[in-house]
Amino acid sequence: MKKVLFVSATCADAAALVYRARGTWSVRLFDAAAGLAQHLLSHRYDCVFVDVARAGADGFALLAEAAGVPAHPPLFVLSRETAPLFAVKAVDLGALDYFTFPCDVDAIDARVSPVCAQAGRFPLNREDPLPFPLIGSSEAMRSVRDLVRRYAPLGDPVLVTGETGTGKELVSRNLHALSARAAGPFVAVNMGEIPQSLASATLLGSSRGAFTDARDARGVFERAHGGTLFMDEVAELDSGAQAALLRVLDDGIVRPLGGESERAVDARVVSATGCDLSEATRSGRFRLDLLHRLDALRIEIPPLRDRVEDIAELAGWGLRDSGKVLSGQAIRVLSSRCWPGNVRQLIHCLRRASLASDRPVIRSEHLPS
Repeated sequence: MKKVLFVSATCADAAALVYRARGTWSVRLFDAAAGLAQHLLSHRYDCVFVDVARAGADGFALLAEAAGVPAHPPLFVLSRETAPLFAVKAVDLGALDYFTFPCDVDAIDARVSPVCAQAGRFPLNREDPLPFPLIGSSEAMRSVRDLVRRYAPLGDPVLVTGETGTGKELVSRNLHALSARAAGPFVAVNMGEIPQSLASATLLGSSRGAFTDARDARGVFERAHGGTLFMDEVAELDSGAQAALLRVLDDGIVRPLGGESERAVDARVVSATGCDLSEATRSGRFRLDLLHRLDALRIEIPPLRDRVEDIAELAGWGLRDSGKVLSGQAIRVLSSRCWPGNVRQLIHCLRRASLASDRPVIRSEHLPS
């Protein structure tokens, strides 16, 4: 149940709110003459409603006072005053939304809850936080975090699947940080960025003269010895590199290209892809035996469109260093979008919106189209 502070000098409206909110909010009434800022510094609330028209001598001054408190809870207006200029001024002073009496508490709660979660008044994750945050309280993200914790202590290869921008590397870094290999190296390589002619050398290393411009170089398996090797876009490996990778996974031995000596390596492999590897095996583009080796354990990260309930929380995390928050309408606009670039696209959108707004509150008109 939310802890709500209602700042008003009107006893009738205060009593009506307490009555209507029973079972949804725990409402505390505040005497506007008692020093609101000091009260907010010493008490925790999930949100604050100010009656700007009936909160003592100057309700707007009280709203501004509350907005100046560091890490203050989300601020809203609840009043009988319906003049548009009141709403505009309230938002300019830091209110995130404006509601009028008579009020529907359930409808208001549905609008303020995402803002409360975004502002950090509710814990981002109810479980112990991961070293690299995987934000979201949806059932899907709770499942992802649970799998990360369960798989991290194991040594088996992990296949992380998900669309671009969902956080596959964050998952892999958590798997490493929570494992017994945490003190060892974490080596990340994007196989989609490497020319196919150099893929095997990247994995195994090379000796001088093995091919044009070749030099003595360690491969990623040697560099990750004692730690974790994260291979992103593993579906981009060509057939030769797939065969080389399979040999290392089977034997734990690498032989650099052009070299004669073999070297034992011990690195946990976490691979990632946004492709359907099962379909790739059916079409002959990916080896079935290699898929079986990489897919010992699997973590699937859902796209953002399948967990829109996490958008407000993600937005709060994305704006954590900006000193700004989103209005309720802005959150609703973000939640209505498709996000093909997933969390990465959302964070970039928030960055542009933050720069577009010169006020603490980012409204819907500040969001890039």
